[in-house]
Amino acid sequence: FWLGFKLCSYFSGAVLAMSAAKMKAIFSQGDKDGNGFISVDELADVLKVLGDTTGTTDLGAVFNRIDANHDGKVTFDEFVDWLMSDSQPAQASLEQVFSSFCGDHPDMDNKQFIKLCKDAHLVDKKLTSTDVDLVFTKMVPKGQRRISFSQFSSGLQLIAEKKGSTPEKIQQAVLSAGGPVLHGTVAESVKFYDDKSTFTGTWAQGGPEHVKKGGGTHADDSWKRTSATESERKTDARSPRSEMRVESVPQRKVDSTVVAGAAGTGTVSSVFASYCASHADMDGKTFAKLCKDSHLLDKKWTNTDVDLSFQKVLPKGQRRIALPQFETLLKMIADKKGVDVEDIQSQVAAVGGPILHGTSAEAVRFYDDKSTFTGTHVHGGPESVAKGGGTAADSSWKRPA
Repeated sequence: FWLGFKLCSYFSGAVLAMSAAKMKAIFSQGDKDGNGFISVDELADVLKVLGDTTGTTDLGAVFNRIDANHDGKVTFDEFVDWLMSDSQPAQASLEQVFSSFCGDHPDMDNKQFIKLCKDAHLVDKKLTSTDVDLVFTKMVPKGQRRISFSQFSSGLQLIAEKKGSTPEKIQQAVLSAGGPVLHGTVAESVKFYDDKSTFTGTWAQGGPEHVKKGGGTHADDSWKRTSATESERKTDARSPRSEMRVESVPQRKVDSTVVAGAAGTGTVSSVFASYCASHADMDGKTFAKLCKDSHLLDKKWTNTDVDLSFQKVLPKGQRRIALPQFETLLKMIADKKGVDVEDIQSQVAAVGGPILHGTSAEAVRFYDDKSTFTGTHVHGGPESVAKGGGTAADSSWKRPA
């Protein structure tokens, strides 16, 4: 079987697709005495015509392979059967495996050759990855980095010699691989995601898209800690702890000042321009911030809805939207929330511009408490007081020089 493949690796595509007349002509060149048969000695000339010019082929083994009835002579029919039914399928199937590992290229590089050897389970103690590199180096033409199918076939012969195996076994291992083996990471099982028996509410019936409003099942919330009553909330609001909690977040006061200053003075187009800043259009991140600053986000309009709606109005091949697409988004928000588009536009216009958040520094006594200032800093600092116009601090506690 391998001998047929080895010979066929020398054949060009034109020889494999030759006509019956061409086959007859090749057979006649070998049949020098014209008796209608080919002997072992005559077979050598036929193989040279087919492309085997090495002279290393075991003629006896090839002759026995072609001589189907083992009568010591090869007829024209036996010669044709050998070309068409033995060599060609072996060549074709092995070439298909070669092509599958090559990908989009007609030839193979070193990395692909190593993967083929690993996927065919050829790499072991006798044939290491280093040995595979050396085999590839022997096959690759000088000045190139890729090998053709004929050079690949020669490499299989070298691998067989290295492993002390037969070429037939090496070829069978490659054919068994079929194609590249793709490896991936399997995610671990997550109980509350994979076990559907733990689903509650609308998810127990397939999710919000498959259940009518109010058609879900109420989950058991008895394990939750009961929330405070309305009276308790009012009591907490009057407590010193509540007052301290409000005072500890001065940033909210700063934000409310920014919003109040711009409230009622902006329009949808002016707000759009203020969020776009130096650009004439808006990206997805800026649109998400606008929705957050306008207090549009709730259970009916989530961050996921923001991303999906932005992708719907986004022009093909672009990443930013203009004012017309932004106005379309406001209509989509109104439809999703079940309100008039004018209400959404009013919320957006009330923002005025981006709300900037920052971290307030903690108070430092000797910097913020001016009653502790001494010297020229009591009167505003060295730049505001004439030389000698400061007050001397009490230095009685210092050790005399």
